Amino acid sequence: MTTSLILYLVFMIVAGITLLLWSRLKLKSLQRRKRRRIKNLDQIITVDTESPIDDAEVQMKEDAVENIKTRFSNLHKLSFYIIIFVWSIALILPFLTLVPAALLSVFVAAIGIILSVVARPFIENVISGVVISLSQPVRIGDTVRIDGQYSVVEDINMTHTILRVWDWKRYLIPNSKMLSKEIINYTMVDLFHWKTIKFTVAFESDVDLVKKLAIEAAEKSNYFNQAEPPNFWVTEMKENSYECLLAAWADSPSDAWELSNDVRTSLIKSFQKNGIKTHRFEINA
Repeated sequence: MTTSLILYLVFMIVAGITLLLWSRLKLKSLQRRKRRRIKNLDQIITVDTESPIDDAEVQMKEDAVENIKTRFSNLHKLSFYIIIFVWSIALILPFLTLVPAALLSVFVAAIGIILSVVARPFIENVISGVVISLSQPVRIGDTVRIDGQYSVVEDINMTHTILRVWDWKRYLIPNSKMLSKEIINYTMVDLFHWKTIKFTVAFESDVDLVKKLAIEAAEKSNYFNQAEPPNFWVTEMKENSYECLLAAWADSPSDAWELSNDVRTSLIKSFQKNGIKTHRFEINA
């Protein structure tokens, strides 16, 4: 065994141990940040409701923390196996010249077929899960809209992401598909939500009265954040109607849900009382 080969093996051993220790410390640090974020979340529900589950929000936080613990335990194992696998290949590379080329080609081809046919979906989902965990386009506890589903991210495990839809159904998405989804994340930066409500009224309706009623409907809601007065615009004129847009702030996505309900209910009553004909309501995503 030559000196250069001995030095190479020593270097690879040191590099492998260093990489294992670094990955372990990095994952532990990321795990602590995620657990701390979940514990500090003010809200982890899409719609405020009295769930049959006792202390549902507390239970969700506890489940989320436990899911993070399980997920990072799996990530530790996965990173360990990947590093050991790559490290082993690097160690045996200098000795591959001793193996007949034909035998080596057959072995590599067999491994390639097994990975591409049998393990490909699993490997894709696992790698995608790691990417989601590290890049964080969504995090456990985020309120999101994916595929039209208004939901909270309940768990991101090794193979799929679990969303809890606003009506408490669970929506499962493979991680490999999750990466290609277009996602509206309501809580990526903060909880505040500027809720818009679009509606159309008959053309003969008094626009000043419509504006007054719409703004009053938002202002009297308990879920309206008074940081800024509600905004009102006429966004489109049609042959027999005109389209209006009302926008108001709420403290969270679930408050925005309640705010939009309060505004719709109030507008229906006010329009009926004042003889204003409306054609349709539309709530933004």
